[in-house]
Amino acid sequence: EAYGERLPSPFRRDVLDIHRVGRHMLSLIEDILDLARLQAGRLGLYIEEVDLCQVVETAAEIVKPLLDSKHLTLDTVIPEATVMAAVDQARIRQVVLNLLSNAARFTSRGGVAVRIGVSSDEAVISVQDTGSGIAPENLGKAFQEFRQVDGSPRRPHDGAGLGLAISKELVEL
Repeated sequence: EAYGERLPSPFRRDVLDIHRVGRHMLSLIEDILDLARLQAGRLGLYIEEVDLCQVVETAAEIVKPLLDSKHLTLDTVIPEATVMAAVDQARIRQVVLNLLSNAARFTSRGGVAVRIGVSSDEAVISVQDTGSGIAPENLGKAFQEFRQVDGSPRRPHDGAGLGLAISKELVEL
């Protein structure tokens, strides 16, 4: 379209594939840089009072098209009242996005639920899915860098094994 006419369908599909792969590569590079910054103690946080309900709703909206394409449901359970927390908004959204994206990737039937639970002095964001789950003896592997529970070359799901490792580091930070 930028050259005065619309690309023919096969070329357009190729260009969109190249764009998608490029965005995926950029995401991997950003994850590796985040991990390096975390390990070096150089990842700066911008702590501010944030409405966690808004963060969860935004993350859910971003992941919804992926869930819809797989015919999965998304259940968002958040309190009616505002839930304020002192966090880095971009980083906590990144954590929720990683959890929701993993849930979507590893779920083939049913759906995903994201919840905010509130007690007197804390808020807990949880993500639950109807996927195959992780055996208790493999839980530790899920949070290791560049590791996946199914490390076989024929595994049905792709990924670099960085999302949960980075999420764990961000939450601990």
